[in-house]
Amino acid sequence: PKLEPHQEPHHAANAAAADTFAKQQAATKQYQDYGNTLPGIYNNIAQNYQPYQQAGNSAMQRLMGGLGLGSQQDSQNFTQGYQNTPGYQSGLDTGTTAAQRVLQAGHIRQSGAALKGLYRYGSDYENQRAGDYMTRLGQLNNTGLQATQGASNMQAGGQAANTGVQQGAF
Repeated sequence: PKLEPHQEPHHAANAAAADTFAKQQAATKQYQDYGNTLPGIYNNIAQNYQPYQQAGNSAMQRLMGGLGLGSQQDSQNFTQGYQNTPGYQSGLDTGTTAAQRVLQAGHIRQSGAALKGLYRYGSDYENQRAGDYMTRLGQLNNTGLQATQGASNMQAGGQAANTGVQQGAF
């Protein structure tokens, strides 16, 4: 029996190959579309680092003010910042009260030396508290830097994942 032209074996093979090719193209497109979503997914994850980045930026600005590298307002914000830390005022009050009691008890004559000692206490206290505050700001700044690096790595990872998917699709 003679086959009709559309029933010949090479036509059936061509039709099957065309069907397989169309399915492969559709699957490749889905895979590429998925890859195109990866940078956005990774960027969304990177957004979770923002609070730490913002804290690091704030710490850097405050730290610059404390080092005299910012504006006058930055310097004032630095001073107010460490003076508002927990325990600052109570420590200052305790030391001042103790020095006044010594003066009142007459153990040290009210002289220039006594006033100089009180001044030195206040100055040393301020320097210590400001130094501690700078250390904490530096640590917070480092946290912000690490968060920035983490966010950058996450974004780069999203791009790399997309590139890998796109290259793997072919």
